[in-house]
Amino acid sequence: MLQNRAKIKTRAGAEIDETNDDDPSPIVVYGKKVEEVSQFRYLGRTLTDDGDDAEEMKRKLLVARGVLASFMNPLYRRAACSAKTKLAVYLAVSRTQLMFGSETWTLTEAEWARLQSFEMQCLRRVIGWRGRMTTEGIRYPRNEDVWREVRRIRSVRTLRESVESRQVVWWGRVLRMGESSLTRSALLASMAQA
Repeated sequence: MLQNRAKIKTRAGAEIDETNDDDPSPIVVYGKKVEEVSQFRYLGRTLTDDGDDAEEMKRKLLVARGVLASFMNPLYRRAACSAKTKLAVYLAVSRTQLMFGSETWTLTEAEWARLQSFEMQCLRRVIGWRGRMTTEGIRYPRNEDVWREVRRIRSVRTLRESVESRQVVWWGRVLRMGESSLTRSALLASMAQA
């Protein structure tokens, strides 16, 4: 493992300081030791040392909800706005915002369920289906019925299908990179550790 790290770091102008095992940051870049942190923001995304995307997913959902509300509220006030137009706005604005950077997500089933819940709320709103009051409480249309109606309007993949498709494409790009690619080396080294 240390040999793989050394190979990767050397390509990036870095070196491994193996003299002090107690030092939490043995990586030196251009003569300066790199501080170890538990999380940092990079290209609009929060990366954590444990690779957990739960907090980042919550943040992305909040942003996507805000974006959707700012675009959709004016659309709902217009009676002439069709479900097809609302669906196009959802896909182009909110879903795109949510999926930015999804190629590198590592999600648990609970996070996928949270994403599906958000998607279904948006789609119900887009097609104008509301929950109806019953003696047990509010009853929402079944997800299968919502998807049938959405796909009648326009051919759309689920959020999970879209994300997984983007991940496969991204992995294919990375694996086609040359042997000297830092990205490829880092990902293959991290897979060897797992």
